[in-house]
Amino acid sequence: MLERTPGLVLFKARAVKEKDDIMGMFDYLKCKYPLPGVGDNDLEYQTKDTPAQLIDHYEIRADGSLWHLNYDIENRSDPNAQGIARLVGMLDRVNERWEPVPITGEIRFYCYVSENQCTEFSAYFVNGMLNFLTPIGKESISVKTRVKLRSGREAEVEPAKGIHGTLLFSVAGDRYFLRVRHGTEFRDYPLTHSDLEVRIVDNDAFFYHAVDDLWLDHAPETLGLEIVNVAEGT
Repeated sequence: MLERTPGLVLFKARAVKEKDDIMGMFDYLKCKYPLPGVGDNDLEYQTKDTPAQLIDHYEIRADGSLWHLNYDIENRSDPNAQGIARLVGMLDRVNERWEPVPITGEIRFYCYVSENQCTEFSAYFVNGMLNFLTPIGKESISVKTRVKLRSGREAEVEPAKGIHGTLLFSVAGDRYFLRVRHGTEFRDYPLTHSDLEVRIVDNDAFFYHAVDDLWLDHAPETLGLEIVNVAEGT
């Protein structure tokens, strides 16, 4: 009797720091979203940042959505086989189907085009939609995600992590404070510094732009905002 179990897929982006946790394991990735170099879209990439890490297949489609070729596992091995031959067919993949992957986080994918040359990209996704694409070692490609606000308006969003800026007092004189952890307690420091330089390190921080309005808030996924579409920035 054939034994069937669902394909092993966890809908959670792996952190980059975990790349070396499973030596030699990776997934394949094809990118149909327009890449800058001639022939870049024809390459088959490898990645250690996708959820499966079982030599699975992923695809970034032309609209920026991330998909996984999911499957079921059947045991088609020969019960009368001896030794290592009994392993043949134990993990046959059947019922293959493409499914969207609603992750938020970074996926790096790479391909060695020659012995000393590697083509690599960093893709940041918000709820499974491409938000920012960066060729490693080359100029960034601006990708804008549009969301629908609760007011009904639409706004462009992009991750704020890694951005340097200056924290200023508002004209209205609103009070701000800096919360810092000291040991087991938190301390709140009222902000009287008029032009404090800051660097954003929070994955949940995003810039919003709607017509003439600009603001910094949580990620669209955190706020429960609907993603409208993804389009290359102009």
